[in-house]
Amino acid sequence: MIKMDCLTAYNGFKKCIIADYPYLIQWDDVVMFDIFEECYNQMMEDHSHIKDPYYSNIEGGIIRLEFLDHYVILCHRISHMLYLNGMIDLADAVYYSLRVRGSIDLYYPAKIGRCFMPGHALCAVIDSHSTYGEFFRIGNDCHVGPYSILGKGRQEIEHPTIGNFVSMLPHSKVYGNSVIGDNVIISVETVIINENIPDDCIVSGSSPNLVFQKLRFSNRDRSIN
Repeated sequence: MIKMDCLTAYNGFKKCIIADYPYLIQWDDVVMFDIFEECYNQMMEDHSHIKDPYYSNIEGGIIRLEFLDHYVILCHRISHMLYLNGMIDLADAVYYSLRVRGSIDLYYPAKIGRCFMPGHALCAVIDSHSTYGEFFRIGNDCHVGPYSILGKGRQEIEHPTIGNFVSMLPHSKVYGNSVIGDNVIISVETVIINENIPDDCIVSGSSPNLVFQKLRFSNRDRSIN
């Protein structure tokens, strides 16, 4: 495997963003490289702690931008930092490329804990107002978001809170005032609406008829190098 250095990765990333975005953008290489380098190095550090050959090996973390999941993570980290720095036009451009190439809706205000792992998360929609912990895994066609918004002001709308070491398996949904504990697996096609899910469990079914099983291993032990 060829290890891509930060400058090579930056040049490839810049080419992708400019090729994808249909509008003119003001791109300052000095500013953008500093932001890219910070996010790239943090992502490399995060990946070094993930016990999965897709993210790390004996030499440390891996970032390969030809892996679209890696590209999605990097785009989100960069667009989020651009957003925090008030550089909205560039955040829009990076977010646009994330959606085009990753087929995932992950808007830049969303704050996701370290070691985010979108696993082929095509058609996933990740609410930008929800709270997400560390080592969050999400599969294809998952949805996190509010449940009831009609007739409510923005401040009245309730959004989920997701703990650490949570895995959302494909087609699962978490809506409304739901709180997902730590070390939880949300099974395929599970729908959670306004529920509190305890730590250390596997949850399946649909609200209000959810089924819980004790999770007899730790996602932490399986995830962290």
